[in-house]
Amino acid sequence: MLKAIVFDFDGVIADSEPLHYDAFRWVAESIGVRLDYAIYTDELIGYDDRDVVRTLLAKAGRVADERRVSTLVEDKGR
Repeated sequence: MLKAIVFDFDGVIADSEPLHYDAFRWVAESIGVRLDYAIYTDELIGYDDRDVVRTLLAKAGRVADERRVSTLVEDKGR
């Protein structure tokens, strides 16, 4: 019998946001965009990975075609 369910909204039990920031900072640097934590929290938090990458590509003045977006999203985890 199920006795409990634990829901962990990011930051309650574990805070993974700094890890996401580091990964996106790496992606940003790879396309020539400077991304500091304040910009990340003010402008990008809450976006899904693909929308963050699209936004970063736009800041770099690059076309955000889906192939490029997918490649950068996949590379983010490395």
